[in-house]
Order: sequence, then C-alpha cells, then structure tokens
Amino acid sequence: MKKTTLIVLQVMITAIVFGQWDSPGTQRTSHGNGSQPQILGFGGALLELQESNQSAAGSANGLFFTVQNNNGTGSIAEAYLHYHTNNNQLLFSETGNLNDAVFSVDVDNGNMDITGDFELTDGNDIQFDSGLGSEIVWTSDTGIEQGHLRSTGTDAAQNFDLESQFGTVTIDGQTVELRVADARRVELDNNELTLDGFLDINTSRFNTAIQVDGNEALWYTAGRFSWGFGGDYNFFADEVRIGGSGVPTPSFQLEVVGDADISGELTAASDRRLKKNISDINGALSLISELAPKTYNFRVDEYPDMDLADGDKMGFIAQEIEKVLPELVRTGRNVESIDGESFNSKSVNYVELIPLLTKAIQEQQEIIDSQKDQMTAMQSKIDDVLSIVASLSADTDDSLKTTSED
Repeated sequence: MKKTTLIVLQVMITAIVFGQWDSPGTQRTSHGNGSQPQILGFGGALLELQESNQSAAGSANGLFFTVQNNNGTGSIAEAYLHYHTNNNQLLFSETGNLNDAVFSVDVDNGNMDITGDFELTDGNDIQFDSGLGSEIVWTSDTGIEQGHLRSTGTDAAQNFDLESQFGTVTIDGQTVELRVADARRVELDNNELTLDGFLDINTSRFNTAIQVDGNEALWYTAGRFSWGFGGDYNFFADEVRIGGSGVPTPSFQLEVVGDADISGELTAASDRRLKKNISDINGALSLISELAPKTYNFRVDEYPDMDLADGDKMGFIAQEIEKVLPELVRTGRNVESIDGESFNSKSVNYVELIPLLTKAIQEQQEIIDSQKDQMTAMQSKIDDVLSIVASLSADTDDSLKTTSED
C-alpha cells in the first residue's frame, strides 16, 4: 500500500513539472486571500497546495482537492482528497479535517483505514495474488507470518485453507478437515464426521448433552448417561432392539437379540384393578398332557443375525404349542439364513405357561387327594373284613378243639 501511495504522489508531481495543467485549466500562484498555488479547471476540480506551517493543527496540509464553482474563481467544500504532510497520510474527508477522514492511507507503514462499510457490487470480488493463489495473510509486529486465509487450485470454491500458527482448517471438495499441531482432530468427509479427541457438548446447559429438534436425546445426570426425551428416566416412543445389527424393525416393544441376564426381579402387570373377564382355568391337566417337551440345538451358524444361544436346550416347538395353546405363540420379525431361507420367526410365551402348569398341578393334586380318600376308605373296609375273618377263624378253632376232646 505504501508503494501505491508513492506512485500517486509521483504522478501528481510529474503532472505539475511538465505543465500538463496548462490546458484546460490555468496555473495561479494565489487563491483568495491566501498564498497557496492552485490549478483551476473550469467546471472541474480545484487543486491547491497548502503549506503545513500556515495551517492549523489537524487541518489539511499538502495537496488539496476540492470542487470549484462555475466561474473558476472559488471552491465548493463538498469533499476533500488531500495529502496531510504532518501525518504522512493520504485522506478523503467531507470537511478536509484529519479527524473527519473516512478513508486514509498511512505512508509510513502502509496501513489503510476505512470508516464505514466496504461493499462490492454483484459479480465483483477482492483478489490477492501471492503466487500461491488468492490469500489474506496476517503477520506479527516482527513481520513473522501468523496465519493466512488462502484459496488455491483451479476451482477456488473447492479448495480453501485457513491457517494459523496453532492449526489449519481445509476445505477440499467434499472434505472439511481441522488440524491442530499438525495432527488431524476433526474431519467431515462424505457426511461422515470423524473426531480424534474428546467431545465436550453443551456444558453450559443443565445436564443436556444433545438435542434433536428441540428434544433432549442424550443427557448426563448424577454420574450416568441417559437417552430418550430427558428427565430422570429413559423414555422410548418406539420399539427398541438391543443387539442384532442390520435386522428389520423390532416386532416387540423391547427386543433383545442374544442372551439377557437379570440380576434383579422380572415382573409383569398383575393388579386385579387392571383386569376384567377374570375366570378360573379348567382342564389344565389335559392341556399339559398334549404338550411335548423337547431337547434341541439352535441352528446358530445358519442364522448368525439371530445371535442364537449355543449348546443343548430344553423347551417346546412353537408350531406344536400353537396347535394346543395358540394364545401363547407370537409371530415376530423376518429372519433369513445364510442360504437365503426367509420366514417370520415364531416365539413362545413361556411365562404364561406358569399359571397353566400351576393349575395342572392343582388338578393332579385333587386327583391324588381323591384317590387317597378312596384308598383310605378301602383300607377301612379291608380292615373290617380282616377283623371278621379273624373272628371266624377263632370260632372255628374252638369248635374243632371241642369236637376232638369228645
């Protein structure tokens, strides 16, 4: 910028030396009551030279441009472009006063100051060509480069680099990368975000870490993480599956693909006030007698997505249970083997077998108790018969003894 200012001044001085102001204007040695040399062009600009030793502090000194009136003998103070010799600055102002400058260039250090907005019309831009592409560079007081904002390559929109002594931000095609100490920390590539380090989210808010569409999706409270919709518990509006990546939508509110271990209690809603159409189970023993318990092994290798349990198992076949107790069988999600065999898997509600088994045991106990009563009655009758037989046997013995003595 210092070089640009010196060139402007050189052009002005050259014009005066070679007399290029003789036409269409005239050269004078005085203007008004002062002694400043001036050049007048009819209907054009007025150029004056004001000496600094004749000007008040803060006023315009040096080359002084104004607008002349139509008779060429005066000036209309609307705007001033002048070189201030006291401060070595090229100024543009409305009054000609140093403190009123809206634009200035400092010749000593090349600094440029603008008061107001810097606007470009549509289709125009600012370009800085350093040989490395378009860039803006900032340096320290010692002249050491502290960083730069650079656009390189044939397509500037596809290659952008913001660099400082602490790190860089690079945009290249569909990749955005942040590096700190020459190590990649954050990268966004094809809608995939990679983070190398810790992510500290929303620490200024109350416990909430992540929000989605205004709803809490993840929060941290009292040393634990929770997810759902905030609060003191987890809430899931839709079905939830644990395990089994790549499988379809769960068929149950909670679906666990694989084993589950519960160290506490597993309970189900059973309050009488929640139920209606309550009736006793009858004929449980006959139903149980139709069930066929089996031992089996799951086809673990053929259905890897199911995460089936390995080893010897005991249980029932869902299709066989369905023929006797269809209310205990559910048809769930679609499964597919490694050979392409596909079907909707059936599952058994083993929990509701418990009341049926309980009733069957009760019915069996009733039979046992009835049979026990019958056996007690029969034993009493047998004891009576044996008593009669014993009495008859004693009488017979006595009769035979008397006959023998006679």
